[in-house]
Amino acid sequence: MPLLIVLCLATLLIWHQQPWSLRLLQAAVGIAGVAGLFAQRRSGTTTSLPASPSPATLVAGACLAAAAILGLLQNLTSQSAAQWTTWSGALDWAALAAVFAGVTVAATTHTRREQLLHIAAVFSVAVCLLAMAQFYSSGGRLFWLWPTAEAHVPGPFRSRNNFASFAALLLPLALWKAIHKKRTDWLWMAASAFLYSSAVASGSRAGAALATIEIPIFFLLSRRYLSSRFAIRAGAGFACAALLFVAIGGWELLSTKITDQNPLKFRKEMIASAIEMARQRPLSGWGLGSFPIVYPRFASFDSGHFVNHAHNDWAEWAADGGLPLVALMALFAFLSLRAALRKPWALGIAAVFLHSIVDFPMQRLGVAAWVVAMAALAIAASTPPHPPPQTHQTRTG
Repeated sequence: MPLLIVLCLATLLIWHQQPWSLRLLQAAVGIAGVAGLFAQRRSGTTTSLPASPSPATLVAGACLAAAAILGLLQNLTSQSAAQWTTWSGALDWAALAAVFAGVTVAATTHTRREQLLHIAAVFSVAVCLLAMAQFYSSGGRLFWLWPTAEAHVPGPFRSRNNFASFAALLLPLALWKAIHKKRTDWLWMAASAFLYSSAVASGSRAGAALATIEIPIFFLLSRRYLSSRFAIRAGAGFACAALLFVAIGGWELLSTKITDQNPLKFRKEMIASAIEMARQRPLSGWGLGSFPIVYPRFASFDSGHFVNHAHNDWAEWAADGGLPLVALMALFAFLSLRAALRKPWALGIAAVFLHSIVDFPMQRLGVAAWVVAMAALAIAASTPPHPPPQTHQTRTG
């Protein structure tokens, strides 16, 4: 599927934040999403779709599209403090809306959903393998080629927190593949344990904590599909495998971060500044993507570094798009999480939205697009299938 290929590229290129590369990715994601939609309709596979999309699908997709329209309105009404970045922000949201639509249409049957989920799971394991290999052997070089300011860089992710969000998002999916056939697939059990250990090794405190918390919740939700005895046995197997991989991969960086006396250093001040920005423009916001440009007016300290994000997606959404954007994303998150409670493999969506309280995973297309894709799959899987149309036969005497 071209859309999934583009999503994989968006993650592998997440480190390259130059404007031209972002525009290319936005265009590629949007075009692939729309092209996939039309390709499915031409192929005739949409005959298995409901007569009309479910209300949850319509509303969730409308939330993403409305966020893009909000950026257009900000520019048309001269409410944006930086029109160029607002155009770019609108393109980001439009690309996410295209991903949601494309994945929704592609996931017309259980078989198609399973194929898409399998590709996502395999890709997540491949990325984490790359990330850990580079983390320990590249000396802080991206793909062993380009130097960075960090001593350890996990794969294509410059931010260890963004990487941990990605791992936590897809960890439940890998774990589901290990147990959903009501027998333990030890290859996927090892893969899921490796995903967990990579989140721990990255040193992201929130990412490691959320990955840890989602495991017992996953098994609790899985009890509706599995026997309690099998769930307990599988949980114990995962715990043993996870401990082994953590022991191999190490958690020294995480232990150092945990002992930090001020875990919210600088973040608390940045979040407070974003909230003040939102307080001054609660309805219009300052323009999508305008946070780094407007932030210096509200900064309460100078760390000597360029502040590109608020380290709280919710506060940054409030600053950029005001209460309307926060309301749209709260509704999208609610619909996604409601579906995730019915489909344990989508539980990672909750982890990312919680991580968004102390970081900015949803500001990166290479993470946000996967969140949207998983949400589309979860909502589609939670929608009861539409019964096939009944044909009326004429009786002949």
